Amino acid sequence: MNIQNDHGWREIRWRRPLTPAETACLRSWLAEHPGEQAAWEDEEALGRLLEGLPEAPVSSNFTARVLQAVEREDRRAAQDRRGGFSWRGWWGRALPRLAWGGTAAALVLVSVHQYQSLERARVARDMARIALVSALPPAEIFADFEVISQLGKHPSPETGGGAVSPEPPGREAKRGPLPNVSDEALYAAF
Repeated sequence: MNIQNDHGWREIRWRRPLTPAETACLRSWLAEHPGEQAAWEDEEALGRLLEGLPEAPVSSNFTARVLQAVEREDRRAAQDRRGGFSWRGWWGRALPRLAWGGTAAALVLVSVHQYQSLERARVARDMARIALVSALPPAEIFADFEVISQLGKHPSPETGGGAVSPEPPGREAKRGPLPNVSDEALYAAF
């Protein structure tokens, strides 16, 4: 026998015990390669131990399971030869994807609806504020509020207190045109 490396002898040993001729050939090979002697002895001891182990028991339904697997493989091969399309297989693969897609679409629709509802509520709230601001009197009235509030506090000419001063004491009368108040300033004040 002409085996050039230790691996070839190991493969033969794994499959079956060595014949006497193979054993003699192996010993001559080991004599040429003394570094492999310890590894071969370990391999031989392991092989003897494995041979001494009892056979693994086969399950009671082993044959039935093997036959089912063969039938399944035959059906799959026949289906591949026919063209490979079946509605049942297609639905089986597509249904989980469709479920995830439907869930994602529903989530997007609910989110858009919620956003639109919140936006409508914000616009309604802003419109209510604008309606309140537009119901207030114009800002020009509040420009002279201090003068108007001081009218009842100064003596009138009927009671002998002199002429009514349009301005409180200590203030000079500086009257000019009424201030022009823009809508932005009015909205910013409220």
